[in-house]
Amino acid sequence: MEKLSEFQEKYSQKEELLNPPIKASNQRDLDQKKSSIVGSPWYTILVIYSILLSFTGGVTFFYNNAFASREEHIKNLDLMKTSEQLDVYQELLEVEIQNMENVNNIANQSFNVILGSLLGFLSATLTTLSSKDDEIADSHDSILESKPEPPEN
Repeated sequence: MEKLSEFQEKYSQKEELLNPPIKASNQRDLDQKKSSIVGSPWYTILVIYSILLSFTGGVTFFYNNAFASREEHIKNLDLMKTSEQLDVYQELLEVEIQNMENVNNIANQSFNVILGSLLGFLSATLTTLSSKDDEIADSHDSILESKPEPPEN
């Protein structure tokens, strides 16, 4: 029984050396370093990117896609009596179609730019968090290496 208690004492001493207890203040510092990148400004930027992405995606994918089958254009075509009126209306429709294509092209480019910047932002966040984890692990390893080992009996 005595040998068992001696073994437990030695084991607990070695365990403390391998995994030193972290003081509450040190733990707070480590947690603060780790989570300082993800805070209120980070969430604000993420919400702004999400709103911009939603609006540009809505314009790109849902706005003006049913232009040709609008009821107002079909009714106006029924009201045309002469070929001159039809020609003028056709020119107006062509200008409107060109305008809608330009709007869709700009919205598509904006959507791609915002999506790329959002992915870049998230990638930078993950890289920063990963480097912070590495720094914390390195500092923990240096603490372990600096502790002198007790002499073995």
